[in-house]
Amino acid sequence: MRIGMILHGDAGYPEDIRVTKEAGALVKAGFEVHVLCQRQSEQVAYERLKSGVHVHRVDIKQSVYKTSTVVTKLHAFSRNLKIQRPRSEWRNAIGRFIDDAQIDVLHCHDLPALPVACDAARSSSTPIVADLHENWPGFTITDIGQLPVWKQVLRRRLYRQWKLLEERYLPQCSRVVVVVEEAAQRIKNSYSVLPEQLVVVSNTEDASTLITEDHPFRNYFPGRWTATYVGGIGPHRGIDTSIRAAAIAGPKITDFQLAIVGPSPQQIPRLDRMIDLAEASKYVTIVPKVSSALVPDYIRSSHVCLVPHNDTEHTNSTVPHKLFQYMLLGKPVLVSDCPPLERIVRTADCGMIFRRNDPEHMADRLIAMASNPLQMGVWAENGARSASTEFSWGNDAGRLIEMYESIGRAA
Repeated sequence: MRIGMILHGDAGYPEDIRVTKEAGALVKAGFEVHVLCQRQSEQVAYERLKSGVHVHRVDIKQSVYKTSTVVTKLHAFSRNLKIQRPRSEWRNAIGRFIDDAQIDVLHCHDLPALPVACDAARSSSTPIVADLHENWPGFTITDIGQLPVWKQVLRRRLYRQWKLLEERYLPQCSRVVVVVEEAAQRIKNSYSVLPEQLVVVSNTEDASTLITEDHPFRNYFPGRWTATYVGGIGPHRGIDTSIRAAAIAGPKITDFQLAIVGPSPQQIPRLDRMIDLAEASKYVTIVPKVSSALVPDYIRSSHVCLVPHNDTEHTNSTVPHKLFQYMLLGKPVLVSDCPPLERIVRTADCGMIFRRNDPEHMADRLIAMASNPLQMGVWAENGARSASTEFSWGNDAGRLIEMYESIGRAA
């Protein structure tokens, strides 16, 4: 079977962790995997990678606007009025991709590209799989409470547009892949998608999926009791809660620091303002974006690792890769009580849980963890064991492979 993955956006392949893991697992299982993505400068139009994945690149650039112009401002305003869908050229490119690579099943990553992918698949009678990395409607309104009223109105309009898009296109798919059980329940309750169409392939990890280099371990935080957050920064991530918690817990934990690892240069000024507002500068360390190969050492250098998601529709139906990375590398975790996070951590018994958006409760949990090193060791062992068994990538890859085998049997 030839599987054609659609990866819309500027990142290209293999930048997305989830796409890379899925493609690699399918190749190892004997499927032929082709990926259609945006071509970056100086990249070839086609190549077969060492992993066995065939990568097809097309030159369909997103519209680029110079800064400080009327056009830029109008474009930014228009993004609040309508959902951003791929340009029409993508539909034609997908159609050519299906024909040229002789694709048997189309696998569309994330919601924005699904309409054009469905149109192309329907024209060629090709089955299609929707792989929803995120809750796109929910993501649209993650920061709605921080916006002026007029933007709140527009964001709610965008939310409804994304919901209508899900309602129209998800039932057209042979399968809908989601990252957690809570996301499957959301879709089952909202749309005409049958339970047998839904497949959970979570963002778990294993030793082969963590990108590492062969180098001696480096302790990045010697002499500090460190609570570490790794990854992207956004209004739903709970960084604001963590910084306020650091200001409360810091004076009560010897040599405490909150390490925020991975923000972009553009995000650091906003973090600095949050730290100043919370009067937490003594207890917070910012580590700008680092190579993914070094991330495991930052995790290993920490005493506890954080997934402090705030209470949003989006975070209540997703789970990040970082949780399983923390567990696999043997670190106890502190997570908020968003349903997927709480369920996984309670099942694995690998850390503590605090109330969403509650810095005082988060600080209490940090103090309790710092006061009980023996229990921290138990949680660390439990997490590593669970990430290698029940919550391992091998299980999720198996469900992905079985899904494609079942599609093949039905063909």
